[in-house]
Amino acid sequence: MPIRRPSLDDLENIMRIARSVQVDRNSPKTSGLVEYKLTREEYKRRLNNNDLAFVAENKFVTGFSIAYYPEFLRRLRETDRRAASDELMLFVTASREHFVYYDQLCILPELFGRGVGIQLHDRTVEEARNRSMKVLYCAIAHAPWQNKYSIELSARRDWKFINEVTTRSGLTFGVYEKRL
Repeated sequence: MPIRRPSLDDLENIMRIARSVQVDRNSPKTSGLVEYKLTREEYKRRLNNNDLAFVAENKFVTGFSIAYYPEFLRRLRETDRRAASDELMLFVTASREHFVYYDQLCILPELFGRGVGIQLHDRTVEEARNRSMKVLYCAIAHAPWQNKYSIELSARRDWKFINEVTTRSGLTFGVYEKRL
């Protein structure tokens, strides 16, 4: 499946996919974006000039991934009230290394298990490596339930669990790192 950088024309499809995998803490689903809803403007800002954003396409967008350099995260913390106090963001931006924060990897639910997520993941890692990044971080839901699909994918791709962060809202995320 072709992987490419997104354009703003892809924004509606990206938001549709994100909505299809959003879950709340009481959901019976155990994978997805846990109580993480971005507005159109927030997605637009995260995609604009981001060489770590990708979409998978097979006649239409079937998945996307978004990662950030530390400079973007620091600017986001300075300009976004929610980001300024986000415990996960505070944890990863405390890193002194040249790193990438892998924020979202979403595919249409009907394509789970067909390799789309792996392709998007591998393209992001390849781009980070080409940019001489030393480490990638990501956060995966751990409580009130574990996102087993993401934990299994990260294990198959050599990510290592390094810490748990509990947010003020009571959600707990495992922070994982991948050394390049």
